[in-house]
Amino acid sequence: MKNKKWIAMICALAVAISICFLGRHAQTHPITDGEQPEASADNGGVQDPAADAEDHSVLSARTVEVARPDIMIYTGPGYDYSDTGTLLETGTCTIAEEETDREGIPWGLLATGEGWIDLQKAAEEAPHIPLTMELDCNGKLAGSEYHEHILTESEYVQRLLFRAYEPLTNVRVTMMDITVDGVVSGDPLYTLDALTTDKPLVIGMVFFGDLTTYGLSFTDASGAEHHYMLYTSGRNGSVVMQPYTPNKK
Repeated sequence: MKNKKWIAMICALAVAISICFLGRHAQTHPITDGEQPEASADNGGVQDPAADAEDHSVLSARTVEVARPDIMIYTGPGYDYSDTGTLLETGTCTIAEEETDREGIPWGLLATGEGWIDLQKAAEEAPHIPLTMELDCNGKLAGSEYHEHILTESEYVQRLLFRAYEPLTNVRVTMMDITVDGVVSGDPLYTLDALTTDKPLVIGMVFFGDLTTYGLSFTDASGAEHHYMLYTSGRNGSVVMQPYTPNKK
């Protein structure tokens, strides 16, 4: 009789231990595919899988002052992206998002959706810019008068649009010869006596590889001469307009 009581007590103790073990296992057991997660009191019973995701974008939605009209617009936040045009107008513009590239340059996404601009350059004190360059695309000149000259007839012609911000005279386009002693202008490929603010100039150029360089020269309203080199960038293939000091032959 006593043996039966001991056996019953041992069985009851074994059942109690089993129940405790199963309870602990249920608390620590991870949710597997097909099981439903328990509702959380913190999120109203709905689990948001994106709640713990880190957001790396910086939304600024602020206005910035653009001090110069030659700010290029790019498809992404960096000079390795292709350019889509020029901002042209100075003043206030709205930035929807900001990002810093690998070179430490801050970029802003225009709220208009046109693309990204270099915020550091846009904030610089405006130099004397009598003329700007941009790609002639998206019907920018539709319905307006402009000068046009194609230097070489080819399917690879790039149409460059030049806008004057003051009356310019003695406009010349040449092929450049870059030597160890400096830069020398060749004979003019195109000349224009006067370029006014209301009638821009379109030049069709073909860049035969990275070494092709054209020259653009003119005299501004004060009588000062300006000289620029036009060549394709090794970073993104866009056309670059860079000032230079010519050497005499």
